[in-house]
Amino acid sequence: MMLSEDIRIPSPVEEIDLPIFREKKVKVFVKREDLIHPMLSGNKWRKLKYNLDHYTSNGYSRMITFGGAFSNHLHAFASACKIFSVAGTAFVRGDGFDASNPTLTHLKDCGVEMVFLDREAYKLKQQAKKAMEYLKSGKVFILPEGGSNELGMKGVKEMMEEVHPMMPTPDVILVSAGTGCTAAGIIACTNIKVEVYPALKGSFMPDLINQHLNGVRVNFKCIEDYHFGGYAKVSEDLVSFIRAFKEDTGIPLDTVYTGKLFYGMVERIKKDMYAKGSVLLAIHTGGLQGIEGFNSRFGSKFRL
Repeated sequence: MMLSEDIRIPSPVEEIDLPIFREKKVKVFVKREDLIHPMLSGNKWRKLKYNLDHYTSNGYSRMITFGGAFSNHLHAFASACKIFSVAGTAFVRGDGFDASNPTLTHLKDCGVEMVFLDREAYKLKQQAKKAMEYLKSGKVFILPEGGSNELGMKGVKEMMEEVHPMMPTPDVILVSAGTGCTAAGIIACTNIKVEVYPALKGSFMPDLINQHLNGVRVNFKCIEDYHFGGYAKVSEDLVSFIRAFKEDTGIPLDTVYTGKLFYGMVERIKKDMYAKGSVLLAIHTGGLQGIEGFNSRFGSKFRL
């Protein structure tokens, strides 16, 4: 699928050098998925790519998807709808349109219809009344929350194919997780150990990943110590780390996914969780649009 002259695939792999890495004799590389495209960065483009191909080649009239009011997925979905002239509807978990929310404003600017659902109604998702009306009225493609389906995993696997010519074979691959689809795509196509850092509180992520894989895999481990209290939860310590990391490496991080991943990785390196000489590959999954939303919500206390 043609995107634009702004597309950058393969995304680059960069080695980052911090004093703690040298002290512990660990090499750290970052797959910069955040640099793929200004509006379709990271794992969101990977998961949208083949879903958009499927939508176009099968003559669908509308694409429906789901997400929270500050969702990276909805932001990328809206961008794709505008770029590829897709009629899109987003079922949003929230009370209604908020003009101060940059994510929702982006959806509106991209021409995406928004249907707001309270938490109980959102749990039903595809059974929501409006969704059922669309399903009865035309050929509608339902894109799962987060773009998490087999077509999404297919795009993630392509990302992993790019890595091997770019760097030494890693001993460990590290990735953050929300729905588990990106992690599952990586796990499915490598025997290298994968460490998964859930953004949500709870111990359900291994089961969720194995559901995506349609079977049990043993080449991954969920690191559940760095969710900072749950999805979208933050602390002054995390924000300070994100600021310092950008200053030291030039790499921006968000507070929901990548900030927690890199914070956890650095903490584990400090604790000698990796053998000397280890090569780590951290996947930067994008999501930087969330910084603007974070600043709009917490700017009086924290700012990135």
